[in-house]
Formats: sequence, C-alpha cells, structure tokens
Amino acid sequence: MAFLRGALEASDAVKECLAKAGVKTPVDFLLADLEALAHEGCSYRELEALKKVLWAQHVALPVAGDALYREALKTSFVFSTSYPKMDAALEGGVLRGEVVEICGGPGTGKSLFCTRMAVRLAASGRRVLYVDTAAVLTPAVVVRQLQDLGEEVTEEILQRVSVCRPPDTWALVGRVTDALTSDAAPHLLVIDALTVFMLSSSTAEMGSIWQLSSAVRTLANKRRCAVLLVMHQHDLPAGNVLRRMWQHVPHIRIVFTADPDTGTSFRIVKATRLAEWSDSKPL
Repeated sequence: MAFLRGALEASDAVKECLAKAGVKTPVDFLLADLEALAHEGCSYRELEALKKVLWAQHVALPVAGDALYREALKTSFVFSTSYPKMDAALEGGVLRGEVVEICGGPGTGKSLFCTRMAVRLAASGRRVLYVDTAAVLTPAVVVRQLQDLGEEVTEEILQRVSVCRPPDTWALVGRVTDALTSDAAPHLLVIDALTVFMLSSSTAEMGSIWQLSSAVRTLANKRRCAVLLVMHQHDLPAGNVLRRMWQHVPHIRIVFTADPDTGTSFRIVKATRLAEWSDSKPL
C-alpha cells in the first residue's frame, strides 16, 4: 500500500478495504471494480476521487511527435548550427552558456552562418537577439532562410527574432544588460560585428569594451545564453590593446576561410587560450 502514502490522503477505512481486496499496486487499484470495493465497507466517492488522482499520476497521455520534439529542444543544452559538419566538429553544436567567436575575411560566410543559426533556433521556439551593425538580417533574409530550412513562415517565428542596431558601445552594453534582467532573456545573442565597436573605440574608451565583455560573459553564464561574436579578421592589429583585452572572452573561435576552388572551410580553435583543435574542414 506504499502508493497511498504522501500526496494521496486515503482514510484508514479505504486502506483496510484495499488490503482485504488484495490491492497492492496502482495498477491493481485502477483495474479493480469500485462498486465491489465499496461493498467491503469504504466510501465509493472516496474511491472514485482516489482513482482520478492515480489516473493523473500514472496514466501516460498521448503526445504528438512534433510536440515532444519541440519540448525536447526547449530543454536542450546544445544548439545545432544547422551545418552537420560543424555540429560534428563541435561535438553536437554550440553549448548554452558558451561564447563563440566567428572570425574570417570578407565574403567567407560569417554573417550567413550566424543568420542561419539564428533563424533555425527561432523556428524551434528559441528567442534570439541579433545585434546587426551591417543590416544583414532583414525580413527577406529571415523568410528565405526559413524556406531553405523547410520551415513555414509564421508571425510567431518572426517575433522571436529581435534585431537592434545600437549606435555605440555603451548603447550595446545597455542592450545586453537589459537582456540579462529581462524575464524573456534570449537563448542566442549574436553581435555582428564586434569589430565595428572596437575600431570606433579610442584608448580612452576601453572601459566600454571592458563593460561589454563583462556583460556578455554574465549573460552567457547566468542566463545560459549562447553567444556568437563576429570578428573581421585583420581589422585589429595583433598587438592592439583592445584585441588583447577581448582575447579571454570566447571559449571557442571558429575561423572561416574561402577558396575559389574548394569553397568555404573552417577550423576550430579552443581556449587556453585558443590553441588549435582541428584542421580546416569544408563547410
């Protein structure tokens, strides 16, 4: 009669009645005839109430496969990049709470990678905050990406993608801080491109870059938000103070390269701090 303990407050009369009838498990009780049990001397109404509670606790309800899949996505700790080879190299995808730096020269597909991943997550029920300095994420781009992924274009999906274009670094810090305290914090933050803010910051404004790096790391750690930071290769010299200051922020760096013959390829560099992890792979 252990199943009657805890939340099920059955009277002593019911417990004695069930013991006499040989009911020992929830299945025994659910299959039993309540009228026959009531003849043993316990309340039929109490037996009926008890049966409703047991049905709610122990009976499996039918769930549609797509609903189950979407629920699993909402609790997932790994976000797919929508590129199978990239997911394999990252051991499943981008982890929640991870800061990933996307590097490469012009025309290597950095923004395409970010927009595709953002749209893919929005289609699966995730909230996305896209800091778009180059106006690459337009409604037309979102619609085209959804169509490429085989997803139906709906207003609900479009509302999950928030696009902002802050005028300076401090405005970006404020936007990230607002996301940190929001009840609907983003699951993915994309800053495309970070170097726009770093190049426009003088040495006297290094405090804003430091505040931004702190806000990004806090958002990733406390709200389990995945972060993609786009950095244009060669925009900052190797000895640049801002570049050295930012180097400790990302957990992973993905470097894109483009070749006219072989197409786009990538290599992954992991922290400590960013030692090479894999050879170049075609995307």
